[in-house]
Order: sequence, then structure tokens, then C-alpha cells
Amino acid sequence: MKQTNSTITFLSAQYRAVLKDAYLKGLASTAILSTAALASVYSSTAEAATPLNNIDQLQNGGDYTLDGSTGGTSKDFKVNKQLDWKGNLTVTHGNSSDPYKIRGYGQGSGITGDGSLKISGSDAVMA
Repeated sequence: MKQTNSTITFLSAQYRAVLKDAYLKGLASTAILSTAALASVYSSTAEAATPLNNIDQLQNGGDYTLDGSTGGTSKDFKVNKQLDWKGNLTVTHGNSSDPYKIRGYGQGSGITGDGSLKISGSDAVMA
């Protein structure tokens, strides 16, 4: 009887060791896959938006920005035709005495589409 108990105890210990090892390897592979998946998500969302230099750029999909702190872009955009807005525009760092402007010029000028406009920050101004 004692030999049977010893055998059962020995086999139970071996069984636990095998299962524990498999469990830990499973956790490790899950952690590695999760880390890789999260890294790819963060790297794709970290892409910088393109500075908007011409209003026609908004006909293309993608993220655009008007950032007054970087300078170099026109503050007065003139629309002289029908514009199909598809891009996502974020306005930051404006100036209330000289805001960014999008103005229509001429017959048939206008903006339609499913793009977005986001004004972000306490000093962001759009007219």
C-alpha cells in the first residue's frame, strides 16, 4: 500500500510540474504576442499629421494639421471650386487677431464631403 501511495504522489508531482510548465509557456507566448500587437498599434498611431499647405490637399484622405507654432503655412485658404473634403484637419496654436480662414470665392465654390475638422487647444482659432 505504501508503494502505491508513493507512486501516486510521485506521478501527481510530475503531472503538476508538466502542467505548470505548459501554463507558464502559454502565458509567456501570450504576453509576447500581446506586446507585439500593442507595439504595432502604437507605431501606426504615432504617425505625424501632414502640414496643410494647400486647401486641395483635403481632397485626399489622411490627417492634416494647421499648427501656428511651426509657421510657414498660409493662414488664408481660398476655395474657388467645389471641394470634396475627405481629410481630417486639426487646427492648433492659432492667433485670434489673425485666425486661419477658409473662404469661398466665385460661383459654384463650396465644400462637401465626409472629412472632419477638429479645433484643439485654448489658442486654436479658425474663422
